[in-house]
Amino acid sequence: MSAIIFDLDNCLAAASEPGEQLLTPVFDAVREANTGTLTPEALETALRDCWVHAFDWVAARHGFTEQMKAAGWTAFRQIEVRQPMHGYRDLDVLPTIGDVRFLVTSGFRRLQESKIRALGVAQLFAAVIIDALDEPNRRGKERIFGDLIREFSLREEDVVVVGDNAESELAAAKRLGLPRVQILRPGVERDPDATAHVRDLHELHAWVDARRSPPQTARMKQVIVVNESLRLPRGKLAAQVAHASVAALLGAPHDALRVWLETGMPKVVLRGDDAAQLTELERQANDAGLPTALIRDAGHTVVAAGTLTCLGIGPAPDTAIDAVTGALRLV
Repeated sequence: MSAIIFDLDNCLAAASEPGEQLLTPVFDAVREANTGTLTPEALETALRDCWVHAFDWVAARHGFTEQMKAAGWTAFRQIEVRQPMHGYRDLDVLPTIGDVRFLVTSGFRRLQESKIRALGVAQLFAAVIIDALDEPNRRGKERIFGDLIREFSLREEDVVVVGDNAESELAAAKRLGLPRVQILRPGVERDPDATAHVRDLHELHAWVDARRSPPQTARMKQVIVVNESLRLPRGKLAAQVAHASVAALLGAPHDALRVWLETGMPKVVLRGDDAAQLTELERQANDAGLPTALIRDAGHTVVAAGTLTCLGIGPAPDTAIDAVTGALRLV
C-alpha cells in the first residue's frame, strides 16, 4: 500500500491563484506597522515570501517587530477565498495517485479552509488537517505526520510526503525519516535533500507506481555514474561512489531494497561524460520513477565545494535502469 501526504500551496494549487489582491490587506497592515525597522526594499522581499512560506516563518526570518507581526496576524485571520479555484492543470490525476491520500497544510485556518472548499478536493483525502498558525497548541507538520501514521496504522516505508517547501513539509519528513518528493512547480527552489524531484502530478504518479512491490522474479541492481571529466584519484573516486550508493538506496522502495540485499547487492559503476550528462540522467531516472542521488563534494580535498561527482540510481529492476544508462561504458 502507498500512503501519500500532500501539501496544498504551490503543490496542488498556486498560492497566488486567487490573485495578488488576496494578501493586499496583510501587506498594507505590515507596511503601516513598519516604522523604519526594515527598509522598503527589505520589506517587499519579506512580503513576497508570504506567497511561499507561512507568516510566522516570514516574520522570524525577516525580523518583523511585534507590532508588524500583530498587524499581519490580525489581517490574515480575516482573509478567505470566495471564488472557485481550479488548482494546477494536472489536478485531475490526484485521485489515481497512491492507495490512500492525506492533505496537510499550514496557514491561517479560515484562509486554508476556504482554499480547500474553493478547490473542491476534500473528498479525495482520507483526512484533511490544517496546521493552523492562529490556534493554540499547534502541533506542527512533524507531529501531524507521526499522528497520521499511528492513527491509520501505516508502515513508515509506505508513506511518502509530497510538497514544495524545503523548510516545512520536506524538512518534517526528513526528521521522521520518511521519503519526500519535492514537486518543482514554477518558482520553486530545488531542495537537494529531497528523496526525489518531480515536475507535476503525472511524474509523481509514475514515481509512486515504481515504488510498489516489484515481482519477486525481478532482478535488482544499482548503478553509479561517475563524472569522468574530473579524473578523480582512485581513493577519492571510491569514496564518492560509496556516497552515491548509500544515498540512492535510502530512497528505494522497501521491497526493492530487500530483494537487492538478498541477491548480493549487485551494482555497476559507469562512465559519465560530465556534470551536465549526470544531471540529465538524473532527470530521466526521476521521470522513470527510479530512486536517485546526485553527489556534490564538500570541497575538503581534491575538488571545489559543490562539484558534482557521481549519480546513484537504484536499487531498481535491471530493465528500468538499463533504459536510462544502457548506453554508458563501464569504468
